[in-house]
Amino acid sequence: NDDGLLDALRGERAASHQMFMNLNNGELRLSALLNAGSPPGATRSFSERVVDVFPNVILRQYPEYLRGMNEQIRICKLDPKTRDEKLQDQEQQVRANGNMLMRLMLPAIGKVSHAASRSQALLRSATVAVAAERYRVKHGAWPAAPTDLVKDGLIAKLPDDPYDGKPLRWKRTQTGVIVYSVGPDITDNGGTFNRSNPTASGADLGFELFDPAHHGRPAPIGD
Repeated sequence: NDDGLLDALRGERAASHQMFMNLNNGELRLSALLNAGSPPGATRSFSERVVDVFPNVILRQYPEYLRGMNEQIRICKLDPKTRDEKLQDQEQQVRANGNMLMRLMLPAIGKVSHAASRSQALLRSATVAVAAERYRVKHGAWPAAPTDLVKDGLIAKLPDDPYDGKPLRWKRTQTGVIVYSVGPDITDNGGTFNRSNPTASGADLGFELFDPAHHGRPAPIGD
């Protein structure tokens, strides 16, 4: 996976570990974290003073929190479909967990994972679409297949669909070409786009390129 989610979580884990190291050695107070958004010199509440006196109440929960972070990172190495399912399962387990620290701080990244897959589907489709347009400008016609883009040196290979791991789909239409991903429903809907709700079930994600004769006209609305 190269959607950045794995690197982001590794950074989150490193920052959290440094924070707890600072708490453990006294360089940081829990009240400073709880009061992070308050103006300088603000009076600390009773609960904030208490956590500074008994920091181990929180610190002793850190090992389980770290194991939770490690599990998220392990899951993020899986394919997007499996990743989303596993992260959803983990979030449900965390909500039922008695570890207050895990419930408060463990990143709830289910939605972030979905967004990462969606962004990659669009970015990869856009890469192929730009290459196809460059091909058309050069040769005066659309490529017969995406392999022509590879032969012409415009892309190294047809990118994989982040949702199912197969190469992105390519479709010639009466008005141009479509490059697309199967989208969150993991179903090839033949390049059907829902422009008012792109991630709706029954819709694919990608880009549509139009023949020069159709340039300057409004794109279709809806499906």
